[in-house]
Amino acid sequence: MELRSFRTNLSLLRQGVVIGWAFGGRSLAGLVRTAELLQSNMLEPGSFFAAPDGLRFQIRNPPLRVGAFRSLAARVDGRTLPPDHAFIDVGCSGPERSFASVVAGAPVALPMGIRHGLRLCAVTPFGPGEHTVRLELRSVAIPLTSWLEFTERFERPA
Repeated sequence: MELRSFRTNLSLLRQGVVIGWAFGGRSLAGLVRTAELLQSNMLEPGSFFAAPDGLRFQIRNPPLRVGAFRSLAARVDGRTLPPDHAFIDVGCSGPERSFASVVAGAPVALPMGIRHGLRLCAVTPFGPGEHTVRLELRSVAIPLTSWLEFTERFERPA
């Protein structure tokens, strides 16, 4: 586990304890249920598949209402993909963009209600079986990193 990931998990645990202490265990359980519901509704069902160049999937409704992000990052099975190996289809607002092109001066806007395709190109081929994908989105408006993490299975590359 990377030090950054450990610090993030520790910070999340600390914040959970503070909320639980201040507002009670039921409030904390409600927040967890809400977060799980949001995450499970972001991945478009049935959209995860292998492509000749890697993995593809679709997300809907970004985690923030405005949905403008200054950086995107992706990990597959715990390995961080180089930003020039990950791409997002921004739909009606323009052509596909690499994660490397998403910066504070040129953020990506992901409006609510529009599906966005993601393509993660393999540095080394993704074999058949289960793969865990983590997508990290850094907001323009607030210093917050949101993430979506899921595990899906495919049998063979398309």
